[in-house]
Amino acid sequence: MHYGKKASRQRQCHALGMFCRETLGPAVHVDVTLTRTTYLSTVTVYVHPFMETVFPDGCGLFQQDNAPCHKAKMVQEWFDEHKNKSEMLTWPPNSSDLNPIKHLWDVLDKQVRSMEAPPCNLEDIKDLLLTSWCQIPQHTFRDLVESMPWVRAVLAAKGPGRLAVINGTMNSAVYQIILKENVRPSVCDLKLKRTWVLQQDNDPKHTSKSTTEWLKKNKMKTLEWPSQSPDLNPIAMLWHDLKKVVHARKPSNVAELQQFCKDEWAKIPPQRCNRLIASYGKRLIAVVAAKEMKHQREKCQ
Repeated sequence: MHYGKKASRQRQCHALGMFCRETLGPAVHVDVTLTRTTYLSTVTVYVHPFMETVFPDGCGLFQQDNAPCHKAKMVQEWFDEHKNKSEMLTWPPNSSDLNPIKHLWDVLDKQVRSMEAPPCNLEDIKDLLLTSWCQIPQHTFRDLVESMPWVRAVLAAKGPGRLAVINGTMNSAVYQIILKENVRPSVCDLKLKRTWVLQQDNDPKHTSKSTTEWLKKNKMKTLEWPSQSPDLNPIAMLWHDLKKVVHARKPSNVAELQQFCKDEWAKIPPQRCNRLIASYGKRLIAVVAAKEMKHQREKCQ
C-alpha cells in the first residue's frame, strides 16, 4: 500500500491519501501541523483499518517517505508492535522519490485546476480535493502499481544465481516463468549437484495449485516450509546488502535502479553466500531454542 500527502498550491490545505492496486483508500485533510502525534493518529484511525481490510492475511507492505514525523520513534514503535498486520517497506535516507502516489497527486492537481468554477475558499478546496480523489479512475492507480519493478533472484552456497527484474503484475504464471528462466539456468551456471532443493516461502504465488503442479512436472524438489514460520531465508541478508550498495550509487530513475541491482548482484562474492548457507542450521536451532524458552516462561506464569 502506498501513502503520501498533498499540499494545495492555491491555499495551505494538506491532504493525506493512500491506495493499493485493488482500490483507493481514504483521503483525509489535515487542519493542523502534521507532527508525529497527528501522524500516528492518522495511521491508527485511517491507515491501519484500511490495511486490515485490504490485506486481512497481513501480507501487505506499507510505503511512506522519510518525513521526520514518519520516522519518529513513537511511530516506528507502533509499526513494530503491529508488524504482524502489515510490514513497513524500508526506505533508505536521501533516496530517489519513487513513491507512485506522486503521480496520483498530479492527476488530482489537474482535476482541481480544470474545474470551471475554481474554489473560492479553503473549505471549497478541501471538499474539491476529497471529491476529486474518489473520482480517480481505477485503471490509473492499477497501472501505477503494475509499472513498479519486482526483483527475484537465486542464491546457492556456491554463489549468487541469476537475478530477474519483473515489470508488471506478479502472479503464479509469471512466477513459473521466472522459475523456468532463472532457477534451472542458475543450477547449471553454478554446477550444482542433482541433490539441490528449492527453498521458497509461503507466498500464495509459490503455493498455488498451478505452481505446485508446475514444480512437480518439472521435477523441482522444494523444501517444506511451515505456515506462519519465521522468515529465515538466507537471501534476505543479501537483499539487505543489495539495498545498501544500490542506495550508495543513488539511482535517479527506475531504469538505473534496475541496472544497478543487476550490476551489484553479480558482484556478490561466493564466500558471502557460502557463509549464509553454512550458518543456516545454527539459526534454525536458535529459533527453536527461543520458542521453547517462550513456552516454558508461559507455563511458569
